[in-house]
Amino acid sequence: MGKGYIAPGIPPKKLQNASAMHGGIQGQALALIDLTLLGSAKNHILFTTEGLYFSAANATPNAGFLPYSQFANCYFSKKSLFDPRINTGMGIILPLVGPKGFVDAIGLLDRIKSLKTSHGSGSTKFEITQDRHGDVVVPLSRDEILERAYNMEQAKNWDEAIRLYEDAGEYRMAGLAREQKIRWEQSTHS
Repeated sequence: MGKGYIAPGIPPKKLQNASAMHGGIQGQALALIDLTLLGSAKNHILFTTEGLYFSAANATPNAGFLPYSQFANCYFSKKSLFDPRINTGMGIILPLVGPKGFVDAIGLLDRIKSLKTSHGSGSTKFEITQDRHGDVVVPLSRDEILERAYNMEQAKNWDEAIRLYEDAGEYRMAGLAREQKIRWEQSTHS
């Protein structure tokens, strides 16, 4: 239970079954968590470029769609001490992902919420990928990128700090980090 797939590696039959539970989906499928025992994906959590689809007997409602534009209003948490389903704080209870899955799922949902909040009312589209260990990776928010850039700068990992500042659109900070790198290299070679 809780086997995940990342696009383009989502099996077409599973995606078709999940989509059929909703009469079709909006946007492009990014990731699918199959919650069925036999692997049909009729019970699932499906991430698309537009939002999250879910379907399961233990969800409330049993099937639905939560657009990313609504994530700012959500407070993702474990439903209760003895109920590990995910409460959205909006009257929607997402299905149980697995024995420990709610912790990872809540973290993932909070990261998506953070991305939506940090990018304002602009595009809600983003890309979900997997790292070399097969774990789901959601892009960092701008604040998280800036924090990481600052930490890299403090560790004197100048090239990574510069790259991160540029990723965040902070070209002035990237320039300052370049200047610090030059001064540091001059002082260590003298």
